[in-house]
Amino acid sequence: MNEQARKKRIIFIAMFFLLALLGAWWWIQQQSLELVDTVWTSGWVLLASIFLPSIFNLRKRLAAFNVGKASTWYAIHVVSGFAAIFFYILHAGFKIPTGAYEILLFTLFALVSVTGIVGYVVQAILPRRMTETGEEIVYEKIPEEIYEIRNSAKSAMLAYTESSGSNLLSKHYDSALRWFFEQPRFYINHVLGGAKAPAWVRSQFEAIRRFASPDSMEHVDEIERLALHKLNVDTHFACQDVMKRWLLVHLPLAVAFLVTVVWHIILVHVYAS
Repeated sequence: MNEQARKKRIIFIAMFFLLALLGAWWWIQQQSLELVDTVWTSGWVLLASIFLPSIFNLRKRLAAFNVGKASTWYAIHVVSGFAAIFFYILHAGFKIPTGAYEILLFTLFALVSVTGIVGYVVQAILPRRMTETGEEIVYEKIPEEIYEIRNSAKSAMLAYTESSGSNLLSKHYDSALRWFFEQPRFYINHVLGGAKAPAWVRSQFEAIRRFASPDSMEHVDEIERLALHKLNVDTHFACQDVMKRWLLVHLPLAVAFLVTVVWHIILVHVYAS
């Protein structure tokens, strides 16, 4: 029910902004037919659609106060961001910028738009991928989690060697599993949702079980359980790392763009007066 309510809220916001966008476009077109310079009108409408997305970051800082649901603000952020692309084209046209400042403004806007679209895709896919693991893992605690998994795997390996009298598992651990348990692996594969990582783990334990002692199989089962758990940890690490790195790119670009916009407004008013 909550998911349905969230989707309805997002659809309502999207429809509202779509109507506002069409209304603003119609208003600008009417001014154009009346031979009124539309640069000022489209500029102020563009300014509104540019500064609306920035309010989402302000809302995060005011999370302690009841200023609406995060999903609502996120929907406003996304929809107004797409509207800004439309109004930028309407305001600046399809001409190639020539001056150094125009090129800077256009480049920053393009980078903010592209990283914003990438971020929208990332936010739509990666959280769902983490949910599918069935585990909740805090990003900052992942190194500690991997350390504990690695120690547990070593203990199980030594227990197998002691109970079976065979060094089969220890040799396989040193040649392959040690590499896997040392740190997060298969980064790109986890981000893209590929099957390479689980297939690799499955193949390792299929090979071990062919020669492992049946009487000490519980230790092999324990290491396999730890390996499967580490796959989930690696998935969380890769997905959360991408989202954090994306924000470190998108946010500074957005701030730099807003600064250039403010300076652009100042210059326009100075020269217009």
